[in-house]
Amino acid sequence: MRTLNRPVTTLTGKADYSDLFAVIEAKGEYAGPSSCGKSGLDIVTEQAFVQLFGYTRQMYATQFRLRFAWGLTQCRGETRACLFVNSGAIASHAMDLHTPKGRSQLVRLLVDWSLGEPHQLGIDPTIRWCEDVDCWEFDVPRSPADLASTDSDSASGDSGIDDDSRTYDTVPYYVSGLYVAADRLFGRHTRCYPATPLKPKERLSARTPMEGVAILKDSWAYVESKRRVVGELGEVKFHQLIDVKARESEAGEFLPTMIHGGAVRMKMGDVYVVDTTDSVLGDKLKDTLPTGPPELRFRYEHMRMTTTPIASHLRHVESVYEIIVIAKQVLDAIWFLYDKCEVLHRDLSYNNIMFLRDKDGGVRAMLIDLD
Repeated sequence: MRTLNRPVTTLTGKADYSDLFAVIEAKGEYAGPSSCGKSGLDIVTEQAFVQLFGYTRQMYATQFRLRFAWGLTQCRGETRACLFVNSGAIASHAMDLHTPKGRSQLVRLLVDWSLGEPHQLGIDPTIRWCEDVDCWEFDVPRSPADLASTDSDSASGDSGIDDDSRTYDTVPYYVSGLYVAADRLFGRHTRCYPATPLKPKERLSARTPMEGVAILKDSWAYVESKRRVVGELGEVKFHQLIDVKARESEAGEFLPTMIHGGAVRMKMGDVYVVDTTDSVLGDKLKDTLPTGPPELRFRYEHMRMTTTPIASHLRHVESVYEIIVIAKQVLDAIWFLYDKCEVLHRDLSYNNIMFLRDKDGGVRAMLIDLD
């Protein structure tokens, strides 16, 4: 089932994962041996779910705008609708197509999909395709003024941001390439792009590529369900604090600077609502995933931010000496975060340590991913 990630006129030939709205996996009779007392229908249904998981992962990896995904399984006359969100997957009851009730339920589902708003179908309306220049336009939230505090308590989660707001101030950024894809079925679904706030003046091509001036990070941060207020995004608030403290220490130059950032919001009637897994699932479904006490349940919140500068990966270093210099600078940055900002970086990895090269050939470390 195709989605409108591209204009209809460009959808020719066989669809690929970047075009799909939902995947349908159909299974026939099960001819193998029984297992653990399961019926043949149970076995083929499980097989269909497994394949659906793999297909949906490919959709996340190839579609910039995919917030959540839909799927269908069809096994011996029984159809189930599946909803994939960051924290898990939900399958509906079986719709028996041998009965009028089951057929009516399936028709109603298809009609709802046909008439649904983009945000109800899993498509992010804050990301749009600019056909005239062949690139994507992202709405990036401006940094809220009430987050810009030098008080270390501001990183603890008491900003007072409301879930619903009648205003939502954003800055457009333009993207044509991708650094990091959301290639996992569940989790943060982090995507990173080279971006610019200036719309290209001519159509982009291999000869006229877009020159990014910032990193645009689009991800779903996980937070404890018991937190009182949504929109309290750790990484955005850490950057607000760090950008102020960095002026007091040379180690601050080993950390990126945030330009814009905040919670992504969806327009619902007259208000803008923070985009979370709870808002996707609604009141009836949000307590079904994952299992466990509500106070221990995690929800995901959609955040987007831009940072500068654009650094290079460690694989591009030219000598052991440069590695040693970068390692020392990273240690300085870690201590600065801990000592001055009361932030402990808990994800030191090969992909989160970058570097810059100056005009004289020297290297400067860049420690990223502060969420």
